[in-house]
Amino acid sequence: MFFRLLSAALPILVASFPYENRRKHSKALLTTTTHVATTVDPSTVSVRHALLIAIITICATIVVVALCCGVLCLVRIRFRIITMRQKFYNRSKQRRESAVGASNDYEDHLPKKNNKSQLEIFKIEDQNVSAEILQVGERSKLENNDSCKDKWEIKLKHLVINEQEKLGSGAFASVFKGTIKGKSSVFANHAKLNVSLHFQENMNNEVAVKMLHKHTGHANRVDILNEIDFMKKLGFHPHVLNMIGCVTNVYNPLLVVEFCSKGDLLHLLRHQRTGQHEVEDNLCLKDLISFSWQVSDGMSYLSSRNFIHRDVAARNVLITSNNTAKIGDFGLCRYTTEALYTTRGGKLPIKWMAPESLKMFEFSLKSDIWSFAVLLYEIFTLGDAPYFSIQPTDMMKYLEDGNRLEKPEICPAEIYDLMSECWLVPQTHL
Repeated sequence: MFFRLLSAALPILVASFPYENRRKHSKALLTTTTHVATTVDPSTVSVRHALLIAIITICATIVVVALCCGVLCLVRIRFRIITMRQKFYNRSKQRRESAVGASNDYEDHLPKKNNKSQLEIFKIEDQNVSAEILQVGERSKLENNDSCKDKWEIKLKHLVINEQEKLGSGAFASVFKGTIKGKSSVFANHAKLNVSLHFQENMNNEVAVKMLHKHTGHANRVDILNEIDFMKKLGFHPHVLNMIGCVTNVYNPLLVVEFCSKGDLLHLLRHQRTGQHEVEDNLCLKDLISFSWQVSDGMSYLSSRNFIHRDVAARNVLITSNNTAKIGDFGLCRYTTEALYTTRGGKLPIKWMAPESLKMFEFSLKSDIWSFAVLLYEIFTLGDAPYFSIQPTDMMKYLEDGNRLEKPEICPAEIYDLMSECWLVPQTHL
């Protein structure tokens, strides 16, 4: 643009010289090469100065206008990004609300206290989601002062995630197999002899990595961050799924835990029943009793630390290569110093819950014992679903009428007597 203006101004500048002056200069140039005219017309100088000032003014104006246009474009792009993000969050919220009516083993159509509907509870939780995720982030900063100083923190360059090998998947998160480069931090975090012996077989540093789906909301990020904080406080136990490390990125948090090669107990039992298992995975009655004892040992450890699991089921028990059972999935687990913990509702495992949990949303060590007896039923039926013919909405009345699960065929009488004792209910809870 500047050069176009200059090329247009030059002819005008040349034409501004008087004809006589141009003729004299031409004759002088032709007749001698040593004589140079030293006089210039004052009017010519003033015209040239005026044209130069006009050109500079026009160029400066063009630059200012271009800068203003650029700023306006950036503001408009930012506004469109904010609008698109808000539309995305609104769609995610509508999907969560539309999923309220879904019914399965985690049926959430329960009688609510104070006659509040499930939709109202979801709205209340959504209003507090932003505040909760900020509180989790601030708490992590206060506890660690710096994410690099956290002994559980793993740098992403040291973590290799194999997304082609998915170990499991849920409504909002998936678990993939991975490996850790270098020495695992578990030895520094659990500097004990039994820990070293427990992990010495895992020479390849194989781990399981839990990560959220791409389009999950803030509430799910808060849940996995809370689960990470919970597992930091849990400590080591051979029959509890132990944490290896974490990546506490607020937008994409990762939970790194032990790798259990045989997967969850429910699938292992069902493959045993259908014959879809390897010869070395063949289970006998002794193995089933061993799984039962190992789970009870892990539950005893959780209760000694004042933790209530709230989701004791075969799907949440993982099995290692040497048939060691480990309690996992602490998404519903809560720490409490009180005898009872009262929840606000949400998705809960209906057919594994005690009557007081179904009726009043009260969870305690006794409600975990009830769920453990249902887990024993799953073990000795090789993965049968409890109360298969009963609808989740009818569970409360079914239990109030005194009905319980029947004795499995291969279950020893002593173990079924133990299960029946776990299902005894005081009259105050009926």
